[in-house]
Amino acid sequence: MDGGLRLDLEDPIRTTHLLVASLIASSVACGDTSAPAEAWTVRDSAGVTIVHSYRPDWTDANRWWISPTPVAVLGREDRAVERFHNVTAAALTASGTLVVANSGSGELRSFDSAGNFLWSVGAEGDGPGEFRWIASVRPYRGDSIFAYDDRLGRGSFFGLNGGLGRTMSFLQSEEGRPEDVFPLPDGRFIVQYSGPTSARTVDAEGLVVNPTTFRVWSTSGVPDERLLFSAPGDELYLLPPRPGTTYVRFQIPIFGQRAVGAVRGTELVTRLGDSFDLAVVATDGQLAQVLRVAHVRRAISPSEVDSTYAALAGASYEGVPIYPLPYPEFAPAFGSILVGGQGAVWVSEYSQRGEGATRWFVIHPDGGYLGAVSLPIASEVLAIGDSTVVAKIVDAVGLERVVLWKLNRPDSSD
Repeated sequence: MDGGLRLDLEDPIRTTHLLVASLIASSVACGDTSAPAEAWTVRDSAGVTIVHSYRPDWTDANRWWISPTPVAVLGREDRAVERFHNVTAAALTASGTLVVANSGSGELRSFDSAGNFLWSVGAEGDGPGEFRWIASVRPYRGDSIFAYDDRLGRGSFFGLNGGLGRTMSFLQSEEGRPEDVFPLPDGRFIVQYSGPTSARTVDAEGLVVNPTTFRVWSTSGVPDERLLFSAPGDELYLLPPRPGTTYVRFQIPIFGQRAVGAVRGTELVTRLGDSFDLAVVATDGQLAQVLRVAHVRRAISPSEVDSTYAALAGASYEGVPIYPLPYPEFAPAFGSILVGGQGAVWVSEYSQRGEGATRWFVIHPDGGYLGAVSLPIASEVLAIGDSTVVAKIVDAVGLERVVLWKLNRPDSSD
């Protein structure tokens, strides 16, 4: 047997993972561990572009930054359209219109770039134009808006003024439940699934890793026969059943990895493993890029664990009180992924669920690491445009506000 990479033609997902592992291993073997003069290097390996970033490319003269004073703050209690409850998503259209998903009322609410109210649509329910839980809202072809309800497994299409156009069902399959749906420029979709449960792995301590899989769907709602990609997903702990029952119970671990995904143009961006490695996958399933950023993972201290559990005192997950579980030596390399204006990929530093991050790492459309952008306050970033960052802030008494910050880009003509 030769020492080359053997491809499994019956299992294209496994083949892709073997290829990724081979590429990463070869990048280390080829001497990529020593930083060159450039901020990042680009090379081809087996038809895949590997971009290895060693340090930020920005200087003080061209780095991006966010103005500390918001452009607009939405959340005044004296205005019903700004009373938010369970804001779960937001989208910025090409014309600068903001659409906020307020899942607490099953509504989409639209505002102009200065924060002035334009329209609202939707209600709680199962009927056309109604929602149970709005997992995401994104621009669709032209000036349309696409909103996905993951509890109903349904996408709804709205015009720029909020008129309902049509709906489309995304039903559970052998891959699991459709967790999110990303529209593509040509009208197709990339659907992200949480599963399948049959592919879960469980270690000796009960840590469960759910795979997250992706599949392309046609404009008419027909899924492709072949999976697009499979990546590591959410981590859960398998708990022993209550006495006298066989009911399987889970708990979300602190410092656990999460399923992440985003779409950049016609390409899927997702994580590869525990390091700061991203996969960029074309819609035909071909691995187009591997983006690697030199990153020192943060060690987790016992005092940090104690304070985290203290903050969770009295909390529960699916009715099971949260109690201490084993935790990793290091925090995950990053949290979530978003795609901003002009195809820049934004990757957040890791934070506990519900806390929000304060720093985001920005990757050039070509794949090189540009640098970090700090937010004025820890918050959940919902959308990023060419010159606007939209985030949700929750105050000490639980009031939600949607904040629009100006993104300053010295390299832009805006």
